[in-house]
Amino acid sequence: MAKNIVTKVDAQYIYDMAEAEGFSVSERKGYYTIEDDNFKVYISTGSTYNSKKVRIYTEGYEDVDFTPAYEMEAAGAGIRRGENEAVDKMFDKLNRQVVKNKKAVIDEAIAKNSVVRALVGNAKYGFWKTAGCSCGCSAGHIADAYPRLRRLGFYGVSAVEDIRIVKK
Repeated sequence: MAKNIVTKVDAQYIYDMAEAEGFSVSERKGYYTIEDDNFKVYISTGSTYNSKKVRIYTEGYEDVDFTPAYEMEAAGAGIRRGENEAVDKMFDKLNRQVVKNKKAVIDEAIAKNSVVRALVGNAKYGFWKTAGCSCGCSAGHIADAYPRLRRLGFYGVSAVEDIRIVKK
């Protein structure tokens, strides 16, 4: 099947859309910063139009208090994974809450910011520990914004590589 090129989501598209919505927009070295009363959104555009998935990183989410887990750990309950099932379960529960809080920021940004909604509003996205690189230093969500189009042979959909959403 031949590759079909669909309308590209490029830097100019993002800039025009943000300006039309009345957002403050600035550009620096491939990053567009779009700001409103609730969010500051950084959008990185790549040089090629074959981004398969968009990485979404968040800041400003509600903090989770890990103190009880650290206290259990310090009380000699075990510091390595697998040494104490209760400590492992507590850390797992708290880490799930962190992921939920990050997802809540994305959901709120989709609801309140039309640019974010246009880029990833209908996407399915999940949390990946290795979203940015294989070592796990930049965990985030990965959105597959255009899976149906790719299955139909449409490529070159988006130049957006990653989005950083900062809740104020």
